[in-house]
Amino acid sequence: ELAVAGVAYIDSRQFRLQTQEPVSEQCEVLREPHELAGWRRAHLDWEQLMEAVSDAQPSSDLNLQPSSELKEHPIRCEFEALPDDGDVSLEDVYHVAAAISLPGVSWLGWRTEPFFFGLEKLIVIVRLSDDDGGMADDVVACLLNLESVQAAKLLSATLGADAFTLCSRLFSVQIESICDLDLPCFGAEAAAALMRHGWTTINDWMPPDVVGKIASITAASMMARSEGRSDGVEWRTPEPRNARTDVATWLKAGQGLANDKVFAEQLLPKFDALAADLCMLMAGIEGRLEIQLACFPANQNSRYHRHTDEHANCRPMSTNRKVTCILYLNPAWVEASAGCLRLTETDHEMGTAGGTVNIEPIGGRLLCFLSGAMMHEVLPTLAERFAITAWVS
Repeated sequence: ELAVAGVAYIDSRQFRLQTQEPVSEQCEVLREPHELAGWRRAHLDWEQLMEAVSDAQPSSDLNLQPSSELKEHPIRCEFEALPDDGDVSLEDVYHVAAAISLPGVSWLGWRTEPFFFGLEKLIVIVRLSDDDGGMADDVVACLLNLESVQAAKLLSATLGADAFTLCSRLFSVQIESICDLDLPCFGAEAAAALMRHGWTTINDWMPPDVVGKIASITAASMMARSEGRSDGVEWRTPEPRNARTDVATWLKAGQGLANDKVFAEQLLPKFDALAADLCMLMAGIEGRLEIQLACFPANQNSRYHRHTDEHANCRPMSTNRKVTCILYLNPAWVEASAGCLRLTETDHEMGTAGGTVNIEPIGGRLLCFLSGAMMHEVLPTLAERFAITAWVS
């Protein structure tokens, strides 16, 4: 399971029973009442755990893929390159480096990070394959040989599949077969984009009149909250507050705002239909929905720092959030309102890993992405910003 999924879970009680000594060579019954000293502690006995894992054999009832399909994942590395001049185009520096062929090196992409005095440094992302002779020293040497780079070093190296690769294993259909599916609420084009890139948008997914009604009701409730009046809506301030500044309320049938006709008859049923379409695309989705209405106040410090909504997971039976769906409720949004959602592209986007895409929170627009794969953040917003997020699992 570790080889296939990149993660494995151990039931501590079963592990304890399996590692106890048999009563005798003839009897396979384990002395269940007797516990090893390590298991009386609040943490795992790691020495014992490692010994057991090193001797582990796959269970005969595990449906593992043939060994030829258990490909070793290359090492994902990030390198720092400091420019020789503040006027140098860091994108050009990356493309010059990526044009150089190095054995066992796949150039994935780049991003920039603050350096000092207003300058930025280049972060280069590559994958190294040991089987093909890929070496971090070769990448560092390549970067140092560029005239526009004064210093370069390896920042990090991790072994394993990228988050998109893990999450996309849940797709139960091939892209070529999407047109054969009946996806009235999501659509084949959006489904194909979600499978290829990990995210997609649909404009005017909700009619403008419905968006306007929901936005008006939400604004009135927020006004009541600011004036200290109770309107029956339980607004909360999600944690951690040093990472986010929004206020939010859960939308559950028959409670709070969900009692209103436009919510009960038009909004919630459409999200149910969307979840039904996603059930046809992905294994492990049973149509469970968590729906939240959130408001970011108009403030240059109003934002939500970069994060993912879930850990990357390819286990169909997990209860993890699989897809995040965000409906924007800002009918009067203009560019000066700011408050875009910024997605960080994933490693599988060859040549663009680490790059970003800004999604404008235009009223009626639906944004969907793989919950465990897409890093995202809400940028500072200068106008009150409403959005409904539905997590599908």
